[in-house]
Amino acid sequence: MPRGDAPLAALRVDHDHGPLAVQTSVAAHDVDPGADGDDMRAAILTSIAAHLGQFLERRRADLSTTALEHSRDEYITLVGHELRTPLTGIQANAEILRDEPDMPSDERQQMLEVIHRRVGDLQQLVARLLDVAGTRAGHVRLQIQRIDLTEVIGAAARAARGATAAGITVDAPTPVIVYADPDRIRDAVDELLRNAGTWAPDDSTITIAVGGDRRVAAVTVSNTGPGIPADQHARVFDLFYRSDTLRHGGVPGSGLGLTLARAIIEQHQGTLTLSAPDAAATSFTIRLPRGVDSGR
Repeated sequence: MPRGDAPLAALRVDHDHGPLAVQTSVAAHDVDPGADGDDMRAAILTSIAAHLGQFLERRRADLSTTALEHSRDEYITLVGHELRTPLTGIQANAEILRDEPDMPSDERQQMLEVIHRRVGDLQQLVARLLDVAGTRAGHVRLQIQRIDLTEVIGAAARAARGATAAGITVDAPTPVIVYADPDRIRDAVDELLRNAGTWAPDDSTITIAVGGDRRVAAVTVSNTGPGIPADQHARVFDLFYRSDTLRHGGVPGSGLGLTLARAIIEQHQGTLTLSAPDAAATSFTIRLPRGVDSGR
């Protein structure tokens, strides 16, 4: 006979998506034994569990809806901000050209060049947005083939040397064979090198290390300079995320590069991770499986 807070039953609370919780019932007083009493208690507890499951499912749906609306609003705000900057430049120069038809030809040419440059910025932003969205959704088909990762890294390093004042060194054995899309892997590495070049001091060196083992190939891009604050680590791969230093310092960028890089690597069934906040250098590490992929 259960007595004083003794458990009567433990029921799993289920709903459409599987188990939600476990309902444990206790008796605060003596409970008379008997088959009829046990059946009635079982029926009551089962009914309570069903109602509890419905409540928890509605609660979870409400929380998901709230989170989705917040993400949507944040996305719209960020997109609007990134589009507003080039559009403002285009509009301002177009209005001046319209209002001053007798403007000297050299000034007119300068404004037309600004408009042309801003239109290019918009085209690039839209293209990158579509690339990120398509990659994250799995709509960009990979052209999987057998490649030497060392060759891809070497080409990326040579191209990046002309875009940063920092030095770039590559530590890579030959060959490091993986099955991947060489163009997309190059895109991801380019983004990591572009990010490293933004932060690396002019007299420093960006290092690229290629390694791994029989099952996984690894590429690590490291730079010294200002580290990423610990409270921002969780957001560096978020869409449009840019640190306060970049936004307030006037450093150009859209906050899409690291998002795109991670999406590309994850589409290859790999991972892209960031070093710990207290590490001596800021390092992003790509890990790719070395086995044959089906080439989604």
